[in-house]
Amino acid sequence: MIRLRRPKSDDESIWLIIRSELLPRSHLTWDPEQVHKELPKRLKGITYVATNRVHQTVGFVHLLVQHQTLVIDMLAVSRQAQSKGYGRQLLSRAEHYGRTHRCGMSRMLVDYGNREAERFYERNGYRLTRYVPEVICHEMEKTLSPYKEA
Repeated sequence: MIRLRRPKSDDESIWLIIRSELLPRSHLTWDPEQVHKELPKRLKGITYVATNRVHQTVGFVHLLVQHQTLVIDMLAVSRQAQSKGYGRQLLSRAEHYGRTHRCGMSRMLVDYGNREAERFYERNGYRLTRYVPEVICHEMEKTLSPYKEA
């Protein structure tokens, strides 16, 4: 199930996913304690979580809209829950949000060398656009088709 984040009950699970899946792939030096402390502030806005059958948080996507562009700030799924469709569902929910908010483009940064993530996004219609040396990441983007109401 995909639902909006509940700060009090979801943030610790989100933190564990960030610590195990995102921080190790980053080429930047992060102080995990500082990241953990700032997490509630960073997650303000739109964050969806994926939960399994027993309602445990197994993944999340944090997004924002800037100048009619959907920016996927973070998307991660716990190692145990990968390859079960959660990432695709989270990405689809994020893109739906972008379309309903008139975004014509979706964009994100992927840590350099994270070919697994790049392939995931490529399978979902994204293309590599440039290397961003300041953050040691590749930028990927996708054109979003306009939202059509049924």
